[in-house]
Amino acid sequence: MPTLLTPEAVDRARSFVERRARPLERARLAHLLDGGPLAAIADELTAFRSADGGFGHALESDCRAPESNVLATLTALDILRQHGAPGDHPLVASACDWLMGAVTRADNGLVVWPFI
Repeated sequence: MPTLLTPEAVDRARSFVERRARPLERARLAHLLDGGPLAAIADELTAFRSADGGFGHALESDCRAPESNVLATLTALDILRQHGAPGDHPLVASACDWLMGAVTRADNGLVVWPFI
């Protein structure tokens, strides 16, 4: 696979993330570039987790609501997937439980999740 960034560009990107990004993105970059632990990502994700097991608190920047919502919960699951979290990881299990509890049936019979 070809290298997309020069080492200097990676260093500049790392410096930018260290100065400007949220702790979650810093943990994600450390995992990708340095083999940092998945536990650090999970720890940072817990800042966006609600007591009900879902995620909110502006994890996904398009939805700044503090309440658990589908977009943030799916974003958390995608982050965990991207970094190799196993299906039985506690954050995966609680997010799936929240999603199952939040599902509703529309008038037309379709199964849906409310956005907020």
